[in-house]
Amino acid sequence: CEAVLTSNSRFIQHALSHIGVTVYRCNSCEKLFHSAAQLDRHAASDHSERKRFECKECGKQFTRKGQFARHTDIHRGKKFMCEQCGKLFSQKGYLKVHKAIHSDLKLFKCDECGREFTQKSTLVHHFTVHSGKKFGCKECGKVFSRKSYLSYHAKTHSSGSTASDLKKFKCGDCGRLFTHKGDLTQ
Repeated sequence: CEAVLTSNSRFIQHALSHIGVTVYRCNSCEKLFHSAAQLDRHAASDHSERKRFECKECGKQFTRKGQFARHTDIHRGKKFMCEQCGKLFSQKGYLKVHKAIHSDLKLFKCDECGREFTQKSTLVHHFTVHSGKKFGCKECGKVFSRKSYLSYHAKTHSSGSTASDLKKFKCGDCGRLFTHKGDLTQ
């Protein structure tokens, strides 16, 4: 191909089109995105004049509620921010443990089998494999590895809702719904 393109992002977009990969380019700043939805969110938050959320502490304005919520954490003593995902922590140690999620660094090791995990909570959950502890639903007999999963499941019996009704956390990248907020980071 002998196409001459005026910017690096246009070149990348064009080169990817040769192998069947579609990317979406922002006309304002040339950033590339994997989906039209990501581009729309970017345009709304980075290039929109309409700022709906204003911080009462410092006056900074935001177009997205999530960005605003993360910002207000700064004023509540959460001053240690993860550079990769923007999550804030009140202590440097908590940030260090969190950062393991974004790398291959596994700080927590199972004494029983030697498996390693990036988070302590995942190791604690892993212990159920060795203990064999299970949580059964008295209504239908379905078995769960965590008590919290059983609690969510039990709601489907009492409220008439289905398991999909309980999935309230939506992934901003792929649109999938999850029951637990923590599943969004995996």
